[in-house]
Amino acid sequence: MKYRQSFYNILYEDAKMKGALLYNTFTGALIRIDDSNYQNIRDLLSDPNNIKLRNAEIDKFQKMLELGFIVEEETDELSLVRLRHFNGVFKSEEYFALTIILTFSCNFKCIYCYETPQNKHLNEIDLQEIIRYTKTKLQNNKYKKMYIGWYGGEPLLCSELLIKLSQTLRQLCSDNGLSYYSALITNGYLLTYELGQILKESGVDEIQITLDGPELIHNKRRILKNGNPTFEEIKRAILVAADIFNKVKVRINVDRDNLTSIDNLLKERWLYRDNIQLGVGHLKDYSDVCSLWNPSNLALTGEEYYALVKKVEQSTPRKKLPDLKTLISIPVKSRVCGADHKDGFCIGPGARVYKCLSALDIHEAVGYLKSGKFWPNKRYANWLMNDPTEQTECCRCNILPLCMGGCPYYRQNRAESINRSICTFWRAFLHSHLGQIASCLAERR
Repeated sequence: MKYRQSFYNILYEDAKMKGALLYNTFTGALIRIDDSNYQNIRDLLSDPNNIKLRNAEIDKFQKMLELGFIVEEETDELSLVRLRHFNGVFKSEEYFALTIILTFSCNFKCIYCYETPQNKHLNEIDLQEIIRYTKTKLQNNKYKKMYIGWYGGEPLLCSELLIKLSQTLRQLCSDNGLSYYSALITNGYLLTYELGQILKESGVDEIQITLDGPELIHNKRRILKNGNPTFEEIKRAILVAADIFNKVKVRINVDRDNLTSIDNLLKERWLYRDNIQLGVGHLKDYSDVCSLWNPSNLALTGEEYYALVKKVEQSTPRKKLPDLKTLISIPVKSRVCGADHKDGFCIGPGARVYKCLSALDIHEAVGYLKSGKFWPNKRYANWLMNDPTEQTECCRCNILPLCMGGCPYYRQNRAESINRSICTFWRAFLHSHLGQIASCLAERR
């Protein structure tokens, strides 16, 4: 039988570590190669059919075969990636997740908003359809947990509806022996202490609020419909949320226009509480609407975005450096998000069902709920059959199993920008991550 080295091998060399790391993006296997074994391993990888070499290093050869660094010559590795992807798309999960779009109305007029403002909200019929659908799913599947995301427009414009539906869904979970968790994405402007307490009592566990930089910058980008500024109210809302909820995510939306201001925002000490988690939103040309405001030259490259993500992570004083055990657990994946899973749905007004929060126009709906059932249209199948291994850039890439083509919506609509936006991010991530592992190992020598 003939062999070859895997296409998905990544060799990371580091002088400080006095050796190298060998990582396989498909199997997730990671080994350290010290100086004494370095040349033998390299020889085995480059010529695994050298019988004399193989017999002399039979233990190493067998281990590398077992870990997937060496494969049979006829192995179609891309087909294995494809198989794992579709297994992930169609398998049943242990949790049931829904994103509920309470309304398409909003009190803000952010300069980069991709949604078309509509005076549409969930009505009583929509509510009953969601409840019936959820009840059917919980009774017919062996779920252990339910996750609900609350979204809009601005969901707090419909806070009474949110509270009512959350209480009902949480009771359904209790009746079926499931745990319940929900998260709210809001601009924060309408959040008061009293409302926050009621939301928490109704089952909202975490909240996400967005800032776009320090006050002067934020107030040019995230404004009320009448043009008035919002920074002070958003700051107040974040502090209120931090007093009430166990987890508060502060999302910082970034492009080239506000990139240089982020350092100043990170100096705002009021942001650093134990339950506040800072994160970065990557503003880019997700759709035709986005590209009118944000052409690709305004969006950060994937590499630039990753560098900013690391800067924000490192700005948090309390954040501990990950230990070696955590670092070496680089997760392999079959898919990216709920949009590429058979049961990943966003449900909005009219009981219409969508696959992605970036695709909420009526013509992008993938079906609707009726009588407690999901009735799909042809767009539903298009989402599920959106195969990253068929993308020209992806099928020739040795880190495909790590990123699985990135955002499914972006992959469908902006394939020409994948390398700039997605590939460079994941290559930067992998290089940085392996570098951290190497540094940890070097310190242990």
